[in-house]
This record gives sequence, C-alpha cells and structure tokens, in this order.
Amino acid sequence: MQKCDLPHKIRHSPKAGRFETNIHAKKWRLTCEDGAFWEFTNLYNFVRNYPELFNPSNVKWKRQGGKRGTGGEYCNVTAGLLNVASGKTKSWKGWHISTIEPA
Repeated sequence: MQKCDLPHKIRHSPKAGRFETNIHAKKWRLTCEDGAFWEFTNLYNFVRNYPELFNPSNVKWKRQGGKRGTGGEYCNVTAGLLNVASGKTKSWKGWHISTIEPA
C-alpha cells in the first residue's frame, strides 16, 4: 500500500493557497493619497507581503467563522479596502482601490 500525499499537495496548491495565483484572486490597482499606486493580483497576499505600507495596528490578522475557525481571515486593511471596492465608501484612510478588468 502506498502513502497518499494528497493533503500535502492541497495545502500547497498555488490555485488554492495564499498565492498570487489563487483561483479567486482578482487584479487590483491601489492608490495612496500622494498618487503613488501599485497594481497586483490577490489583495490578501499583497497586504501580507507589504504590511509596512499600512499602520501596524491595521494589519493584525483575525479569523471569522465557525467553531473550528472555518471562516476566512481578514485584517482592518483588507476589510476597509474591500468596502471601498464594493462602493460602500469612497476611500479608506486615504487609500483608493479598484479592480482591473481583464483585457
């Protein structure tokens, strides 16, 4: 009988994990008050990789969801920027974000 490596492969899948290549990742354009901007894929991955762009108290990751932590993780930065992207507010602490539609 052979050992099954399936759970290991699922955890590290670039389509399902914390990667720019996540199947649900969108392309974004993030602009700060001084006009500097960044274009990237996967908002959560961007915030994880560049936390120094934001106030450290806003990049504390939290979980939501069921008893076993089955919900997604978020921080104040991702929650605030997603509110801007959905049109609930015009900016978050001077930041603006919009999706980039595929060509």
